[in-house]
Amino acid sequence: PRLSPERPYRALALSSGASDAPRTVPCGSTSLVFEVQSGPSTGYPGVREALDQYRRDCEARLGRTLLEQGHPLVIADGRLRFAPAGGSAVGLTKTLHQRYLDAPRSELLAELRPGTRTPLFEIRYKDALYSWYTRLAEPGPVDHDLAGVVRLETMASAGIEAAVRLADLTTVHLPRFASSPIWDARAPQNLYPFAALEQRLRHELGDHLWVRRAIEAYIIGGGP
Repeated sequence: PRLSPERPYRALALSSGASDAPRTVPCGSTSLVFEVQSGPSTGYPGVREALDQYRRDCEARLGRTLLEQGHPLVIADGRLRFAPAGGSAVGLTKTLHQRYLDAPRSELLAELRPGTRTPLFEIRYKDALYSWYTRLAEPGPVDHDLAGVVRLETMASAGIEAAVRLADLTTVHLPRFASSPIWDARAPQNLYPFAALEQRLRHELGDHLWVRRAIEAYIIGGGP
């Protein structure tokens, strides 16, 4: 495995469509640059929208770059928000907040064994997607029936045959990357590569208390 995180991106989120120039905050022997992002709504909802959109844009840009570099398969942590121009891309949702299958089809999820999946079904957001559920690992002795089940999706524009191949490919290989509860509290859904990358990125962002003190000093000092 090889980790190649991008440089840390820092955002100053504003609401109400406000705009501003990037802010440079002194922090010890270095400086932190905060790119300004703005959401259309007022108050906290606008701030949240700005951060969410910035994150989605960064994820989509990175996913397209990886495919352009010749990687045959890109697996995104969460919803798939970009259409791959070449290669294949899959989004992996770890927490099943929304029910996409009604009974009796939904009852199939609890019966899945590791390395098996449901048939594909279609989801329509802004773009149409093909989706399927896969079980990564057996539930633990105190887990609920759906522990270890994840939902995957790919753009329907790739065609049903390509989507079926991706569903089979991910179902065969992803259980090998299911994390252990000894190592990760979100196991087994939080795959080892996801967890390792999160850990690396937190390190790259720096100690949050140190950064917070730098921001507070910048604000109190009336920084431009």
